[in-house]
Amino acid sequence: IVVLVLITASLFTHFSIKYPWLWLYMVFLTIVLFALIGVMLGVVARSFQDFSWISNFIMTPLTYFSGIFYPVKLLPPIWYTLSTFNPLYYINTELRYSMLGVYNGNWVLSLWILTLLIILGYVLLNKLFQSTYAVRE
Repeated sequence: IVVLVLITASLFTHFSIKYPWLWLYMVFLTIVLFALIGVMLGVVARSFQDFSWISNFIMTPLTYFSGIFYPVKLLPPIWYTLSTFNPLYYINTELRYSMLGVYNGNWVLSLWILTLLIILGYVLLNKLFQSTYAVRE
């Protein structure tokens, strides 16, 4: 899907990916992170309403406070600090850096944070699989 979006976008505008290997690694990390979150939700959720609750009350605010629509540095200090705990903030800034070469912080630290989040998600998912009664039936 990512490649199709890039091909379509290239028909309408000229862009280049400044660091293609970093971009590919970031797309891979993003796919793995969202896959882990989706499987965790699938294990924990009891109905489709649980999925919509997560989408409406967790993912939407995370998206707005990730800096996709505006620079996070423009937020008041307390909201900026809270935004640094948002994994989507790191995904957004890393993808922006890999495509445009523009970054306001330490991009290596962001990569490590995302990698650690994926490792933590994998460990939590293993614990969920071991302890969830619904999975055993």
